[in-house]
Amino acid sequence: MRRKSARLAWACGVVFLLLIPLGCASPVQNRRVGIITLNSPEGSTESTDLVQRGLTQLYAELGISAERIEARPGKLVDDLSRMESEGRDLVVLQGRGKVSIPPGDNNYFQDVPLISVGLNLQDVKNQRLAREGLTQIRYKVEEGAYRAGVLAGKMTVERTHPALNPVNVVGYLGCAEDPEEMAYRVGFDRGVHAVNPACVISGKIVGKMGDTAQAQAFLGELLKAKADVIFCTPGAWSQPVIKAAGSNSFLVITCEGQDFKENPAGILSKIVIRDDIGIFMGVSRYFWGDLPSGLVQWGIGEGVVEHVINSKMDIYLLDGVRQALLQPVPPNILQ
Repeated sequence: MRRKSARLAWACGVVFLLLIPLGCASPVQNRRVGIITLNSPEGSTESTDLVQRGLTQLYAELGISAERIEARPGKLVDDLSRMESEGRDLVVLQGRGKVSIPPGDNNYFQDVPLISVGLNLQDVKNQRLAREGLTQIRYKVEEGAYRAGVLAGKMTVERTHPALNPVNVVGYLGCAEDPEEMAYRVGFDRGVHAVNPACVISGKIVGKMGDTAQAQAFLGELLKAKADVIFCTPGAWSQPVIKAAGSNSFLVITCEGQDFKENPAGILSKIVIRDDIGIFMGVSRYFWGDLPSGLVQWGIGEGVVEHVINSKMDIYLLDGVRQALLQPVPPNILQ
């Protein structure tokens, strides 16, 4: 009789514990989110795959359902209207670069529950935030570029790879159309000179995102300057540089959108933007009331920016290089 009573009491206790969460209203459970992607990185499905991973995590861990669509050219307001009419509790604008909001559409942004992840939303007329209080999550790409600079600065003097020469010069290639170009350039510069103060950085800026011919010409100039590790910021323009690495007396450090498989013998490392983490953190913190308004900047410390070494290059990294890469990234690199 006692055993039966004990089993009954245990079962009732389990039922009681299971019912506790049901009686506590969660601010995130059963929420519906819409993701509108703008300006996806070219040349790879990496960003799209990571976004989908983030949406899967939102549903699996928090019960938040989400739908993702690609923004239609000139139809952003229509896409936002559709999300709002479907009863989305939040709309996330996600992607890369600057998105200009036409003046006539700016007022619409006052009413939609909205956050921006990885984008710079501005209105065309005033060149400022499109809405007071709008949360814009910026990825601190300069932190990834700093780590890239540390790697380049150490590798060019240690010369552990056959492609590296005795001249203390590294290269930088950016693109004028990338609004984060300066962040990449400053981060890389500071990383190189943190470990190799005497190193010369030979840098060039491509004018257009698709200008592979100009990138090819600039590559020739950097090689004449004896740059043996070259950092390329994102963009389709970088393809001829990446393809030429390894067999032409230099190694390349790339950014998102590039796969090590494209040139395993020439790509030293790359910067990865973890859209899955950025979206999961942004959405969950929004519903928990823990996401501040205005500009929010996340980087290596939050896990949204990573510098990843090509595993094929591990054998060329001496302990000094590895130790340098483990050092903390300095705060406020751009200041």
